Amino acid sequence: MSRKKVSNEIIYQELNNLTNLYYHNCSIKELLKYISDTANLSVILTTSSFGVISTYFSEEQMAELSVDQIVPLYTTPGESDIIPFEIAGKLSVYLTLQLPDSKHYLCIESRYEHIDKYRKLIIKNALPFLALLLEKRRLEPFNQKSSHFRPFFQIFKDNASQNLESIQQLCHHYQFDYNLKRVCMTVQLQTKITPDELKKLSKTIAKQLCDHKIFLIYEDNLICAFFLFPPSHQELDAITQAYMASIALFDQIKATAEIRIGISCAHSGVETLYLSYKESMQSIEVQKQLRLPCCASSYYEQTIFHLLNIPQLSYFRNLAHDILLPLIQYDTENHTNYYQILQAYFRNNFNIQKTAKELFIHRNTLSYRLQHLKELLKFDFDFEHNIDALFTLYLCICVHELGYFKSPTANP
Repeated sequence: MSRKKVSNEIIYQELNNLTNLYYHNCSIKELLKYISDTANLSVILTTSSFGVISTYFSEEQMAELSVDQIVPLYTTPGESDIIPFEIAGKLSVYLTLQLPDSKHYLCIESRYEHIDKYRKLIIKNALPFLALLLEKRRLEPFNQKSSHFRPFFQIFKDNASQNLESIQQLCHHYQFDYNLKRVCMTVQLQTKITPDELKKLSKTIAKQLCDHKIFLIYEDNLICAFFLFPPSHQELDAITQAYMASIALFDQIKATAEIRIGISCAHSGVETLYLSYKESMQSIEVQKQLRLPCCASSYYEQTIFHLLNIPQLSYFRNLAHDILLPLIQYDTENHTNYYQILQAYFRNNFNIQKTAKELFIHRNTLSYRLQHLKELLKFDFDFEHNIDALFTLYLCICVHELGYFKSPTANP
């Protein structure tokens, strides 16, 4: 028997195995395990904006990772099929395989490129089954274990490609006025809680926000509260009101629940409903990228970080790496803190006295170190003639804080 015929029989057998898995009501996790075992690689199932739905890691020590520890560095598809994730503090490169529904990605370790063509074909055959399972989950009957708000959350998970008329019907069903100006506040639980606990926490949040006009929904580990304002309300004021309320809310419940809160910009209209939710989630993701403790954050105040996360700005991120590399390398090799000094200098608006006070050093010592810092960067802090360069340097610091300077690895 020829090698080609043997290979074809293996592929047919695997296709039969896939069919049996699906018709025996396998879970998404079980199908991801099948794909992972076939390739001997870790896989991550995501939405079209790389929100993590489920994972299966080929290494046993990674099995207990929570979704909170898996942070995509992009939230929109780039020009290439590559997507970097920060997984448990380490940068890992994955390849994206789009599912037939065009709404989800199977992200698989970049070593996928080097596996044989037969295993690639088996995995390709698995993608339609994965899409069917996701659609099946979306359409399953709503029983007591299912969330009352799942259809509404489906708007967020299926992106804005949904039919606008069907979204309008859903909004009418839930008595949600999409014509009002809104700011989305998403509360993300960092630990697992029961459905009853989630419902109780949602009631607590609704009570805390009783002075505001809100529309509140919840499912799994998420609670979304839409702050609603008249269509003519000033956008920045709407964002400010929602942000101040979220900070107060965080302070009220942080002792009883481990949460992160993200606030969107102000939007109105049915076509931007998904965007409101997406921005609030991106605000939470930037918190994680910056390795901040649990807190409340605003997409509006993080605008620079969101711009720098755009895949098309990969060239600038590489430039930022080249600019700061001499400084980072010098600190590593000489156990110095010149990068910390640079951050503090910017943070204190280039005021030597305030910067020295923050760093607990004498101003003369700081002046000497700033001179050395300029030599390392080949950069002069000249306000009158170098404002553009100062802004560029600040953006370089932001890129570094987002975690892009970590060395990518094939394995998490």
